[in-house]
Amino acid sequence: MSGSQAVSVILLVIAVLGAQSLTKAPPLPRDLDRIQLRTEATQNDWPLSGGNYRGWRYSGLTQINKRNVGELQVAWSLHTGGQNEFESCPLVINGVMYITTPRHHVLAVNAKTGQVYWRYTRLLPGSLRRCCAAVDRGVAAGCGKIFLGTLDCHLIALYATTGIPAWEIESANYREGYGYTSVPVIVGNKVIIGVSRNRFGGQGFIDAYDADTGKRLWRSGAVPTPPEAKPVNSWSGREDPVWMPVTYDPETNTVFAGVGDPGPERAGTHPVATRLNTPFPVALNANTGKLKRDFLQRPNTDPDQDIATGSPVAYDPVRKRIFIAALAPSSPDGPIRGDSTLAARIGFPGPTPAGTTWHLVAIDIESKQVLWDVPSGYPPAAGVTCTASGLVITGTLAGKMLILDAENGKTLYAFKAPSGWCSAPVVYAVDGKEYIAFSSGSSAWSSGSSGPGALTAKGMSRLNAMFAFTLPTKQENPLLTPVQAAGPSKTAPGAE
Repeated sequence: MSGSQAVSVILLVIAVLGAQSLTKAPPLPRDLDRIQLRTEATQNDWPLSGGNYRGWRYSGLTQINKRNVGELQVAWSLHTGGQNEFESCPLVINGVMYITTPRHHVLAVNAKTGQVYWRYTRLLPGSLRRCCAAVDRGVAAGCGKIFLGTLDCHLIALYATTGIPAWEIESANYREGYGYTSVPVIVGNKVIIGVSRNRFGGQGFIDAYDADTGKRLWRSGAVPTPPEAKPVNSWSGREDPVWMPVTYDPETNTVFAGVGDPGPERAGTHPVATRLNTPFPVALNANTGKLKRDFLQRPNTDPDQDIATGSPVAYDPVRKRIFIAALAPSSPDGPIRGDSTLAARIGFPGPTPAGTTWHLVAIDIESKQVLWDVPSGYPPAAGVTCTASGLVITGTLAGKMLILDAENGKTLYAFKAPSGWCSAPVVYAVDGKEYIAFSSGSSAWSSGSSGPGALTAKGMSRLNAMFAFTLPTKQENPLLTPVQAAGPSKTAPGAE
């Protein structure tokens, strides 16, 4: 047995010991690939991190609607034992919720009651190099397994019923700064995931692995390096990380990935010779990993201000609008409403420059006009989800979960949690009853406290908890169609 094989065997033994199976979870549906291929609204399940392959974050469920959303109550909550940035967006499949915590603990939970089926505990090396918080954005499901990427650049397959590892591979050397913060995506029998080098220089890439064996099928450099992009000064390579989940278009068999944080890291501090190509999305052939197309946005962009890789966004295919966070000059007149040049100011959360405010905005994709905007005193660390009943769900770093009217941005429901919201909500149904689930947990880092002009959420708890909301029994209705769900808005008592 070679040295590398011995290390792999030791890692697998440790991983098996880390799986605590309290009871078996229901298996994944045999037709899960068909469920995931739905290109429109999700229904009872939330089978992918973005809801569907295209990442629309749109649910077709309408039992919770404008007429009754003010009656929402907490169905259950689960304290995971973790703390700080809880960025995990759970999956819900066949009544089972799959959750990850910041340091790669995975839990399979009864989505109706919050009861834990099994827990997998991951141990990270003490010598781990990372630029920021130890975050985990979730898992993927397929082929009877749950797939997890780790900060020490390992890809792990767990059996969905028990949490016991099926296989584990090391994609790149974590000692060189490589690691996963993204969520894998399952396409057929391939596990596709992007890797970054945690801002320590070096080129990121996107890999595809066999879901049954862990064998690597292809590797694609996130950004082709042109001859003129030569390393300068002390920087030995490029920074083309893939921080966030890729999306997939089944019709064209194309994988789309956002590439961000061009390197060297600080714009205006280091020469731009190696910063020519990022940030921007790339389009890859899902079978081969070969580049189909790229879309250059803004060369020499400041880190964390790239719009390709992480803006919390949801798309409503019926109303033809997107809901996204944007940065705009402060003004009591709501200066960005009706603006058709908003794209230049949409960005990922970072320190808020003086004289500007963050807004959640609704944009009509046909007219490219901003229909409404809701200002916020905090960077938008939380994602956005929308529903067929005209609800827009998000949260703030100050601990407030908000449900807004998709037509005008009016607050219909508000819930205050002990900690801030850094993840994205999901919508699902079990036994004919609709739920909204949201993971709560943040720290001062996630509020951009290290940068000038940033606001901090002082006094907030850092403990992680998953909240599931539903209607009381007296308010239960059939899973209505969008037309039936339409009606006058009702504002929750105390909603702001």
